[in-house]
Amino acid sequence: MKIKVTILVFGMLLLSCHKDNPIILDTTLTDCPANNTCTYSYFDNADFSAIIPVGRGAYRVFAYSRNYDNTCGPGAQFNLKISLNSSDFVVNINQASEPQIVLAIDDICPCCARASTLVPLIGGQIKGTRVSATRWLINARIIFGISAGHPTDSIKVNQYFTLAKLP
Repeated sequence: MKIKVTILVFGMLLLSCHKDNPIILDTTLTDCPANNTCTYSYFDNADFSAIIPVGRGAYRVFAYSRNYDNTCGPGAQFNLKISLNSSDFVVNINQASEPQIVLAIDDICPCCARASTLVPLIGGQIKGTRVSATRWLINARIIFGISAGHPTDSIKVNQYFTLAKLP
């Protein structure tokens, strides 16, 4: 009887052990929209906040920006910080997201007679995996809006981000 119980317990332990599911990324890369310039960078030993741009810190910071080529037109950007020890990640965005983890700005327009405002993030996901010592594949979909039922815009990026030096 002891042998049967031991085998049963051992079998249950083996069945309960499993590896985490691998992160599956979309490898179909997005293009930068026409008449825009896009940057896809990341910085090691960096940090940022809602009022301080990317600078020195203790994180890995991913930075995306899209700027209209004529400087007067809509643009967008996001920054994300993760642990330096990570080789992959998934960040789910909802209304409870903390701005120091994901900071996204949509519809930046320096000469459109309107102020850039921080539109609330209402959903989306950013996930990534390291593909080499200086490149990460990042899939990002960030949804802006008034509430979950009222999205106003989104950013979708599937691109390779390259290690850059801090400004």
